This record gives sequence, C-alpha cells and structure tokens, in this order.
Amino acid sequence: MKRILITTFVLLPIAVSAQWGITPNQAMVKQSIEPSLVVVCSAYKLQDSSGQHYGRNNRTEFSQGYTLGIVTDSGLITASSSIKPWLYDTDYTRYSQSHKPVLSEMSFRPIGDSSYSSLPISIDSSSSLIMSVRSDSLVNIPALSIHSDTSYRNGWLLWCFASDTLGKAGAVSTSAIVCSSELNGSITAQPVVVPAMPSMVRDSVAAPKPVGAVWVVPTYPKAGMIQLRVAGIAIKDSAGWLLVPIHRNIANNQVGSSPDEEPVNELTPSPHSQHNQGKKNKRNKKN
Repeated sequence: MKRILITTFVLLPIAVSAQWGITPNQAMVKQSIEPSLVVVCSAYKLQDSSGQHYGRNNRTEFSQGYTLGIVTDSGLITASSSIKPWLYDTDYTRYSQSHKPVLSEMSFRPIGDSSYSSLPISIDSSSSLIMSVRSDSLVNIPALSIHSDTSYRNGWLLWCFASDTLGKAGAVSTSAIVCSSELNGSITAQPVVVPAMPSMVRDSVAAPKPVGAVWVVPTYPKAGMIQLRVAGIAIKDSAGWLLVPIHRNIANNQVGSSPDEEPVNELTPSPHSQHNQGKKNKRNKKN
C-alpha cells in the first residue's frame, strides 16, 4: 500500500466559509485524503423459521447499509456495525419479530468511483466500535498512516455525504471542517455533530446523507514537510454520531476472511438460500 505525504510549509486552521467557498487548506485536505476513502456497502437478507431467505421487491437482498471506510497501513478501518447493517435500518423494524437478518454481501468502492469490489464477509464478536479489514482488493488504493500518539488536538474532520440511488450509494461529496479544540485523542469516544451540508453537496436525484468522517491531524516528519495522519473515524450509533480515536481501538480488532453469520408482500424468495438448497439435495437423493 502506498502512503500519502503532503508537502507544504504552512497548514493553517481556517474555518469553513460557505460564503467564500473552499479555502486552500480545505482543498489540500480533500485532495490528500479523498483517494484513501471508500464507501462500504453491506447487504443483508431476511430468514424465516424454516430457513428460507428473502430479498425485497424481486431483489436478491432485502436492504443495504452504507458506512465510510478508510484505507490505512493497518487495513481498511470502518465501523463494526457495517457487518450488521440492519441495526439502524428502519425498513427492518416491522420484520424484526418474525425474521432474522443475515449478512449476505460486503463490497466497497472508492468515493470517486462507481464500481464495487467484494470484501471478505466477517463476523466480529468483539464489542469495539470500529474494526480493520484486510483484503487484497485494497492494494491499489493509497494507504494513510495512523497517528499513534495521544497528545493531539484539533486537526480536520472530512465528512462524507452519499445519496442512496436505487439501492446503491450514488454520488459522494466531502466537506472538510476544522476540528473543535475540545476533541481529544486520549478519550475513547466523543459525541460529534454532523455539519450542515454545503450547497455544493446537493444531489438532484436523492438526498445525500452522512456516511461518516475521517479525523486527520498534521504531523511534521521533517522541516518543510507536513503529513496528515488518521486519528479517528466518526461512526453512527443509536444515540447519534461518535468520533472514535483509532490508535487504541484497532490494534486488537483485526478482521480477515471468514464464513457468513447469521408484513407486506415486498418479501421475495432469494436465490441460493439454504431452504432451496435443501430441496435440491432431497431431489438428488431420490434420483
């Protein structure tokens, strides 16, 4: 994986000004960090008591969830909730008593791209808010370095907004915001407020929604050089958005390849389900 080094002499914390557009420092942050950001798409099906899997409206999956992923030298950092996309999906609520959700597919795409690549489906039993995924499909994406020191404040939050178009995340826009001086890397997780979307982020097809943010801080490897390193990631939970420092959360939470887990007429039988496979096996035995 490549590492991104940002070479300049000055990086001043200039506040966002929608009136005057994007500042040079904001442009620098966006240009340097965006190539390492991806949208993680998690699809799931529903399963009834007989083992039959269901999609919705003749689609293979029932629904999908989207989270932000950051490609780093420690792997793809993303929210642990990405393997349970039904947690904050209101469409699942009315089926929660009768059907079990089953993660069926995980994929990702760079925020400037439109095609998705597969990610290993993994089940994480830890209680950590974030996880790291290793995959060979990430090797061509520039990797950011993780900031391991806890004595830092400020920096930048680069928020990502994506529109949900026909079941897939559509256009993605970012907005660079100067971090509050109250943020501290030594705290496990801190509430953070999603900024108002600038007018430049609007989408004519679907309303963009925040999928997360990356927290980067400037470091100075040598004179005349500035390197932005990843300090944390903003993820959504039941109470709102949390900014989670990465250095103390990700070391023991590596995720690799492993097997899968787990009333209207919109449910449709999904192909390749365990239920259908069982019928095929019975027919084969008879033959």
